[in-house]
Amino acid sequence: MRSQEPFPFSPVLVISTGFQWDAADAYLFDIDGTLLNSRDAVHYFAFIHAAQQVLGVEVQMEGVPVHGQTDVGIVRDVLRRSKVPDAIIDAHLSQIFETMCAEVERNHEQLLPEVCPSIPQLIGHLRARGKLLGAASGNLECIGWLKLERAGLKEMFAFGSFSWPRETRAEIFEHGV
Repeated sequence: MRSQEPFPFSPVLVISTGFQWDAADAYLFDIDGTLLNSRDAVHYFAFIHAAQQVLGVEVQMEGVPVHGQTDVGIVRDVLRRSKVPDAIIDAHLSQIFETMCAEVERNHEQLLPEVCPSIPQLIGHLRARGKLLGAASGNLECIGWLKLERAGLKEMFAFGSFSWPRETRAEIFEHGV
């Protein structure tokens, strides 16, 4: 007989004896899905708007994986799906990103970020202990900072590392470190 519970066991958190999670001097936080969740489509529509404005291409975002992706990766995937050659994409990336940032800036009042549970307490705990806090995100820099600002978290972070010119999360976090 199957249990009606989603998990037939109780999750257990195991931390080594003596582990001090708050002992490091600096911490890097991803934005989307870690610090906050966006409850709007401002960033989404910026991708579509930029492709149309810069390349005259109507793109579809549906079905393009965005979780864990960087803005650079999403732009590449969306445009490749629309049969735009890599050489054209590469030649226009800066202009596409400028257009995306301008679109999000223009509509920033419509950003509706929802701070994830316990984040204010976590950030407060680390700041009270004098820790250096940074944001490391696949968002373009201006978009990442606008999301944090609208969430009331921007002033908590001393620095950030974002996509463009970095394309991968590894490059973003390495740069942040």
